[in-house]
Amino acid sequence: MPSETEAPLPSMSLGIVADVAAGSAYLCAYHAEKRTCATLTIPATGLPIRQEALDKSRCDTIDESTMKGVGRFLDDVAPPSTAATVLVEGDRIFPHPDYENTPAAVFEWNSAALGVLIALSKLDVPVIFGCYEVADREAMVVHHVASSEGFPKSERPKLLSRGLLRACTRLLLGFEPNDRQAAGVAALLSRAPGAYYYWSSFGEPPSLGDVVDQRRRGQTRVLVGTPTETFSMYIGKKGASVDDIALAYALAAQAHDGLGSNDLAKASLLTICKEFNFAMRCTSTRRDAVHVDPRRAWPWPENDAWAIEAIKAL
Repeated sequence: MPSETEAPLPSMSLGIVADVAAGSAYLCAYHAEKRTCATLTIPATGLPIRQEALDKSRCDTIDESTMKGVGRFLDDVAPPSTAATVLVEGDRIFPHPDYENTPAAVFEWNSAALGVLIALSKLDVPVIFGCYEVADREAMVVHHVASSEGFPKSERPKLLSRGLLRACTRLLLGFEPNDRQAAGVAALLSRAPGAYYYWSSFGEPPSLGDVVDQRRRGQTRVLVGTPTETFSMYIGKKGASVDDIALAYALAAQAHDGLGSNDLAKASLLTICKEFNFAMRCTSTRRDAVHVDPRRAWPWPENDAWAIEAIKAL
């Protein structure tokens, strides 16, 4: 996939998701140049991740032998110290007021996904992030950090909720995904700034009314701005009728009923983009989106077609 930032993206990207039922996690490593897509299942000890342990450079949720296994897996898929974009699935996401409303993820203390993220930082993967314990909630919060002094090539992990990641995965693959497939799409999404900032935005995207109104006016674009994003949707002048669009949107909204209103709208909009060959771009001014050019959220770049097929087979 062509670079979507001012600097070239790392060749490797990682996706981390949780298997909630099994209490484990899946790590997917995607390497653009090698054209490989590999996954690893990572069991958790069930022990909590606590600030005291982190201060002593421990991660009790992932044991030492498993940590070494993750290291060997990464050595197999890329040379040591290889930079990588990373996307991790959080239990809950909220705009962190202390970091200009960039996404922060809430994890339970025994979260295997959080354990894997911490394990990466203790191995040779240059990622940098902040975290703190919320003792009365038995949770850990992971958030963006602005300073990378001493870590010039470090990547800040991207964060997305379980519901949104699964919605993106269903849209991209065309069926209900398993956890390995969701991890694969997380790895792809970490390399796609336009798509990631679209899915992770907290602003209100275009509404069905906006799309219908512009279609009736014969306009080709819908443009909506929020304090931190600009959504630009290309709908063309011909093709689907207003009724077709409204019906497809309603069915998509019904399928994503478990999401909040803004997230439901995001999933439904990209569904009609996919169905009617529309296009969506998203530009973000969030702190974690510095130097990102305006890029598409849909359609997905054709260069990733091989990766999508590989993910379908996971």
